[in-house]
Amino acid sequence: MSGANPHAKPLSPCSASGVTPDPKGKGGPAGRIEPALATPPADAAPETPAPGPATETVVDESALVEFLLAEPAFFDRHADLLARLRLPDAAGGRVVSLHQRQLEVLRDRERELERQLNALVTLGRENDAIAARLQGFTRELLLTRQAADMPATVLGCLQSRFQVPLVAMRLWPVIEPCQQQAVAIPVDEASRELADGLLTPFCGLRRDHPQAAWLDDADSARSLALLALRRGADSKAFGLLVLASPDPDRFQAGMGTDFLERIAETASAALTRVIRDGDDPAPTG
Repeated sequence: MSGANPHAKPLSPCSASGVTPDPKGKGGPAGRIEPALATPPADAAPETPAPGPATETVVDESALVEFLLAEPAFFDRHADLLARLRLPDAAGGRVVSLHQRQLEVLRDRERELERQLNALVTLGRENDAIAARLQGFTRELLLTRQAADMPATVLGCLQSRFQVPLVAMRLWPVIEPCQQQAVAIPVDEASRELADGLLTPFCGLRRDHPQAAWLDDADSARSLALLALRRGADSKAFGLLVLASPDPDRFQAGMGTDFLERIAETASAALTRVIRDGDDPAPTG
């Protein structure tokens, strides 16, 4: 064939077909077919699989806490663990040792206890001041000789000693010397029923309580307290005392009423002197 390379080696019989000739060349089979991939020897090392994601270990935290509480000597047996433990700082985000974190927790508890103690001391001082005012209130009532002066003494003490800006009172029925006073103005049946039902003082926002109209400056009242006046455990009240303030938080719903109850009891005992025995005049409205 023209153009052929005279130096090129002749093609092996298996070069194109993948057939290997019989090495002895003795009339055997024309050749055998080699597989595309050779089978590895039986003693060959197995291939190492590619590493997969690490398996996450689930820790029962409650069981761990119970274990540590039941084994207080655990850290004695593993003292080096205390030095190796690092915990996040709740305040600054830095990492601190277990000992440092324990100190921070103890300091936080100490600060909270100190805050509670200061609050109790402040409350105790306020209660002492109120008790002193209540004693002075009682003393002034005892020193009031004329029964007709008693309503004015009660209202004046509530304003001066207890710093209640707005006060008003209605009584029924009153003795003749008090019948020209504002406390003797007739009240409606609803106000009397309200007083009979008040076993403890009412405190809250003014809202639409009609008794607020008894105050000299009713429009400025934002919170009020209503105190029923009665003889001891008598179910029927003989009067109603209204305390009010422009401060909406002065008389809050749910506030303690122990001292208000003492005021109501003391005022009731003193005002029995101005209540007329006999027929109760009919309510208005």
